[in-house]
Amino acid sequence: MIQDYRNALKDICAVAEAVSRGELTETLVTTAEGEVDDAKRTVNRMTDKLSRFATEVLWVTREVGSMGKLGERASLDDLEGTWKELAMALNNMANKFKHQTRNIASVTAAVEEGDTTQEIPAEAQGAPFFYCVLNSRGDPRSCRDHQPHD
Repeated sequence: MIQDYRNALKDICAVAEAVSRGELTETLVTTAEGEVDDAKRTVNRMTDKLSRFATEVLWVTREVGSMGKLGERASLDDLEGTWKELAMALNNMANKFKHQTRNIASVTAAVEEGDTTQEIPAEAQGAPFFYCVLNSRGDPRSCRDHQPHD
């Protein structure tokens, strides 16, 4: 009996170590009953949720960041706590990126057609100099108050 607990604990530790290295495909075979089975099923659920979350994050960053598909969002199904907060933050960042990109594209198209009255709303708090330069038609001298400080 004690040997069964030792073996189960050894298996659980091996999966936990694999997860700590980013290996999210390891699972535990659950043949025991009681607390040992509960612990193994809990570790398997945790690993599965972490794997699905990592897959969603990678998918959104590839689709939005690399492929330029600005409407993609991470699924929030079955997420709770910190995982849900992280997915919501990722979706919020993707949303802001989409709006900023579309605003820049809209103003660029207007300028191309000769309308220089359009401006890009400065939605990003960390980049007022960038927006100021764009809205001043490329004249950074008029943006001295917005220049980044080192």
